[in-house]
Amino acid sequence: MRTFISIILSIFTCTQLYSQAGELDLSFGVDGFIITELGESFDGITSMAIQEDGKIVAVGYSYGATHSDFGIARYNIDGSLDNTFSLDGKLVFDYDTTFSIPYSVVVQADNKIVVGGFATLNDTSIADCFALARLNSDGSLDDGFGDGGIIKLYIGTTHLDIIYSLQIQPDGKILAAGILFRSSRSICCYKV
Repeated sequence: MRTFISIILSIFTCTQLYSQAGELDLSFGVDGFIITELGESFDGITSMAIQEDGKIVAVGYSYGATHSDFGIARYNIDGSLDNTFSLDGKLVFDYDTTFSIPYSVVVQADNKIVVGGFATLNDTSIADCFALARLNSDGSLDDGFGDGGIIKLYIGTTHLDIIYSLQIQPDGKILAAGILFRSSRSICCYKV
């Protein structure tokens, strides 16, 4: 009888250790959250995706002293940085522009990571073109995608073109959706 009671108490105790609905999961990171520094100034997450193996891919911006770049981090299930991604779990890269910010991320079936947002053309913070990047699972840019892993899509001559959403079709093609600001705002969809 003691064994049965101790098993029930163990099960009850174990279920109490894991997070309940609306509570922080204390087994994740430190006390249920993580903070990761990428750049010199400030960073922010704009989107996340979960890989099939449970790893978390977070994308956002990393502001340096004069500009912003794409910032990407990959975490293990417990919230620790995944050191198999870009050697330390973190990656910052730009489009040879002043500002570039990602707003969406999706993971393909082969674990390649597709990131979409915007990039600028000149020394402004205006979103001039759709920006797409594809990374290999190890965090390196996929040379078989666009120009060295990067695509800049200029749809018009005016500004404010931003990818806000990405999806992978069953045939592996990438759908990118966002907005184009012209004389009136427009919704745009692009397939790669």
